[in-house]
Amino acid sequence: MDNDKILKFDRLFKLETMSNKLVIEGKRDPEEISNFLQKVIERPVCEKFCLVDDLGTIVVPDDYKPGQSIEYFYKKHPELMGKMGRGFFTNCQPLFAKDKVSVKIYANVHEYEYTSLSDRIEFLARKYSLYPGVPGMYFIFLQKNEFLKEEFRYTLVDEEKYLKEDHITLGEYYVPTVCLSRKTNPKGVLMFEPAVTQRFFGSHDLFFGFNKVK
Repeated sequence: MDNDKILKFDRLFKLETMSNKLVIEGKRDPEEISNFLQKVIERPVCEKFCLVDDLGTIVVPDDYKPGQSIEYFYKKHPELMGKMGRGFFTNCQPLFAKDKVSVKIYANVHEYEYTSLSDRIEFLARKYSLYPGVPGMYFIFLQKNEFLKEEFRYTLVDEEKYLKEDHITLGEYYVPTVCLSRKTNPKGVLMFEPAVTQRFFGSHDLFFGFNKVK
């Protein structure tokens, strides 16, 4: 169980203990608490994330080979490549020449509510089967550039078992988070920044969902 879930369960346990104590002391009406909990239990489960944009389909170029992503993009588009940090090369699923991939962008449902990386991993696991990692972001950047906005950060979520552990930060896990900068180039420059599992994401932190198109 990750740290985020532990904190949530700990808070729930403390509130339960306190409410029971108040009922025993006669300071709270047990019927009122029971009715409130019943409403929570019966309330439909709501998604934490909503679809922001459907980018359609990206197509992997004929001359692309798996495993050559960084060299490939630096050679073809050196003017678009920004800084690289550690932890951005996960064991992602490879893309192959001529692959067609559908891409959608998601955000938090509630603008001022924060969600964790674990929330996003769980959401994608129910809806998507492809995790192309950094190469997927590059192809979005080159083929769907007009959809990307400077004011947002885009996270490339991977399967939980493939998250890269960074021992420098005491076992936290990193995924690529992309910030777009158009100051030096009208088309933009990719700037990669780390996002840790324990970090909470706000309304300006978007993420992608990928599926192969047959």
